[in-house]
This record gives sequence, structure tokens and C-alpha cells, in this order.
Amino acid sequence: EDLNLEFVLGSNYLDNLDSYDLIIKSPGVNFKYIDYSFFENKITSQIDLFLRYSDVKTIGITGTKGKSTTTTLIYHILSENKKDCVLTGNIGIPSFDVIDDITPETKIVFEMSCHQLENIRFSPKTALFLNLFEEHLDHYGTFEKYTLAKENIYRHQGKDDTLYCNM
Repeated sequence: EDLNLEFVLGSNYLDNLDSYDLIIKSPGVNFKYIDYSFFENKITSQIDLFLRYSDVKTIGITGTKGKSTTTTLIYHILSENKKDCVLTGNIGIPSFDVIDDITPETKIVFEMSCHQLENIRFSPKTALFLNLFEEHLDHYGTFEKYTLAKENIYRHQGKDDTLYCNM
């Protein structure tokens, strides 16, 4: 019913992306065959918006292998120690779904896939980069592009942020 909102669906949904002010990209949408360099600055995502506007402590976990196990373990440890925390991200719980559960004291335990990290411009306050192996080359084309996506977990951190890297 919102006259300011337009849905573009169907087989031509990627046409005319340059005509939009903001593009909220789903992690599953592949721009591999599209030259998006002329509108790349308009691309954002749910995870990017969440990190941009969240003032709470976010613990982001990525890696080729072990993301879900590590994310679940950290969440379990915090929960068992009576810490205010929520679980979100690639683990199957979208970040916007937990917004109502967040207070200034809440710790966000956030599993982050390469697809979720691909176009972000903000990084979590605490980042865990578990490991890196050649995967998803069908999407990225090269290991270097896959690596660049994963490195976004810490690329935009500030001087008071923390990175744990097992490499």
C-alpha cells in the first residue's frame, strides 16, 4: 500500500539496478555476471545496516569451516553464564528478527557467511576469522575475491575493535 515502495520481481529483477537510490542485496543474489561497478556504492544488506546502526557489542564469526559450531558454542557459553545475548546471522536467524530482543547490554553472536560479508562497509566490534579454504569459487570466480569478501569481517574495524584470526 506504500506508494513510495516498488517491488521488482520476475526474471528481469536485476535490470536497471543503477536507477535505484539504495539496493538491499540478499546474500543469495549473485552479481557475478553483472558489471555493478557503477552502482556498487548503492549496495547494502541486512547485515551491513545492522552493523551500521547498532551500538551494541557484536561478535562476528566467519571462516570456511566451523562457523556454526563456533557461533553456537560462544552463544551457549554466554547464555550459561547468564549474559544477555542473542544468536543471529547465517545460523538461520535474520538479524532484523532479533532487534526487539536487544538492549544496550546485549551481546550479539553473529555467524557471518562470505555472501553476507561480500558488500559490507561496517565490521563487528569483535571478529573471529577461523580459517580460509578454497570454496564458493563458482560464485566468486577466484580465491582472491572469496578472500576479499571474508576479510570484510575486520576490514572496517576501528582502533578499539578486536580481531581473533586463526591463520
